[in-house]
Amino acid sequence: MARIYYSVGGGFVVNENKTDGPVITESKKELPFPFESGEELLSICATQKASISELMLQNEKVWRDESEIRRMMIEIWDAMQACVTRGCNSEGLMPGLKVKRRAARMHQQLVGQAEAALRDPLTIMDWVNLYALAVNEENAVGGRMVTAPTNGAAGIIPAVLHYYKRFCSSASEDGVVRFLLTAGAIGLLFKRNASISGAEVCFRERGWHQTFSPIVVSVFGFGVSMMTTPPCEPRRQTGLKCRFPLILSLARSVWPQHMAKCALI
Repeated sequence: MARIYYSVGGGFVVNENKTDGPVITESKKELPFPFESGEELLSICATQKASISELMLQNEKVWRDESEIRRMMIEIWDAMQACVTRGCNSEGLMPGLKVKRRAARMHQQLVGQAEAALRDPLTIMDWVNLYALAVNEENAVGGRMVTAPTNGAAGIIPAVLHYYKRFCSSASEDGVVRFLLTAGAIGLLFKRNASISGAEVCFRERGWHQTFSPIVVSVFGFGVSMMTTPPCEPRRQTGLKCRFPLILSLARSVWPQHMAKCALI
């Protein structure tokens, strides 16, 4: 027996005849720290003297214990790493598209010119773009990847995480977990108040990532002012086009703001 399912965006799946009812339903369990807006989230963090990731961890513990949460987060990170590795080592034409893969050649060039980073700090951004491109190409060929939160924009989160692991001396597994928990909080705000779905409004897939990236990079010590500092604030980003370059997003949103103080993440 066979049954066909369709992804309709926003994390929702329906069967061919739409007879099974919703696959994803909202849980009725009460959370210790529910929030509906960024302002409310920051207010709770200030009251509890907790970071966003700490707050999210307490909410997640309603469903599973901390060790299981961490295990699942690291499993997600492992899948992201495997996806980038495949993308960086796969060459040739992408099936069906007849478009040549670029990530492998870009990876070879960067590995062969390591000294360039000593002359030009923006060379690091070439690595960040490489990580995103590797995932995007894996998406195009139907490879295994993490929908984070959508396939159309799934290159950005692993790209920023790979930047953290490779170029930040204080990188740790705990940092990865905090990163993903914080990402979940920002994603929830967009899911509830706007959209993360390309099926609904395509450019919002990328838009929330452009907001998310500088917010979560601050977890790693850059101290970016999060939801109210242009160009990071969400209302400016939900209208971004799908293919807004990652390098402009990070270079514009993160580094010029890196001295701003944000103690809540």
